[in-house]
Amino acid sequence: MFRNLSVALKTEPGDEFVISKLDHEANIASWVQLAEWKGLTVKWWVPSKDTSSNPKLVPEDLKKLLSPKTRLVTCTHTSNILGSITDIAPLAEVIHATSPRALFCVDAVAYAPHASIDVKALGVDFYSFSWYKVYGPHISMLYVKKFGRIVCIMRSSLTSTLVDPYEMMARRKTLTRTQVTLVEMAIGFGPY
Repeated sequence: MFRNLSVALKTEPGDEFVISKLDHEANIASWVQLAEWKGLTVKWWVPSKDTSSNPKLVPEDLKKLLSPKTRLVTCTHTSNILGSITDIAPLAEVIHATSPRALFCVDAVAYAPHASIDVKALGVDFYSFSWYKVYGPHISMLYVKKFGRIVCIMRSSLTSTLVDPYEMMARRKTLTRTQVTLVEMAIGFGPY
């Protein structure tokens, strides 16, 4: 999901990404790779409070990293390793007040199965969850603020290909291309 979103994101030379060190690799690798490809700057968001027991991502640490060049801030709602829960709404407020052009992308894979979510109240631009975390199929969901709705993107086929792994592997390349197209359509290559 994040790889496809990163490919669809419009950037300019000199743009900066702020990436949390508490994130899962799935929400780090695609942004780091995009930054390398396009010569963008990555700023690592490292918690400074409760680092020995329950590190938290807080607005005070984030403010130091934001600038007019910030294009994306990404973090996890809950660390899949540590269990630290991030208070998302205050972060969104700081991001949008400090860097109006910045987008806020939250990985909710470890959080969403355990709590009610109001993405509008959170103030996020993108919010992602995977159904397999609640015993569902490998389908990712991405909330896109621009449209005020969720875009579902299949990561594997739900047809008879589940019985035939070779056919499923053959379709993976097609599915990946389709995912990129769907994300491009979802964000419309507009102001994002």
